[in-house]
Amino acid sequence: MVKKSVENASASVPPFLKKCYEMVDDEATDSIISWSQTSDGFVIWDMTEFSVRLLPKYFKHSNFSSFMRQLNIYGFRKIDMDRWEFANDGFVRGQKHLLKNIGRRKKLQQPANSDGSGEKIQNLGLWKEIENLKTDKNALMQELVKLRQHQETSDNKLLLLRERLHGMEKNQQQMLSFLVMAMQSPAFLVQMLRRMAETASMLDGGTGDVRSVASDGMIVRFTR
Repeated sequence: MVKKSVENASASVPPFLKKCYEMVDDEATDSIISWSQTSDGFVIWDMTEFSVRLLPKYFKHSNFSSFMRQLNIYGFRKIDMDRWEFANDGFVRGQKHLLKNIGRRKKLQQPANSDGSGEKIQNLGLWKEIENLKTDKNALMQELVKLRQHQETSDNKLLLLRERLHGMEKNQQQMLSFLVMAMQSPAFLVQMLRRMAETASMLDGGTGDVRSVASDGMIVRFTR
């Protein structure tokens, strides 16, 4: 009897809530979505990966706004304005049986006056559509903020790369200038080699007066 009652309770839970619970409870995707610190809600850490990977897997679509509307229908609250964190009294980690306590939000009741009922029903539909548009707008605003942050990061990286490229071009230009000067003035090259030899001799502790540089087995005497 107890087993049957548990099965009946599980069967009464809407598929959306079951799939949502399984998705949040999967530790393999904690980098994308996970339980909140208080374990009475969940946090979507990466909305892009969530829309691309998890929504098609569990709900057969990738529409984040549609997922938001479903959360709103079942009374989930967005409790943090800086991130996608939602909570519900019946959505608790390790207490899946509480899902049966989550119900759909009651629709607005129609006025008792039947005059112009068709127009009032139409107005109710418009109000519902407005609420859906507000939800979509909030989702898009959050995504826009995220995209701007990514753009700023990319701009900073691009600026750094440009500075490095400018430094490399400057070094190449200096090297080319040196090579051109060495080709046009062999005496300059010989003098530079002499100075390098003198510096090396000083570092090695030599005391002799270096007057020539060996090159290809020949003695080259420096002349001003």
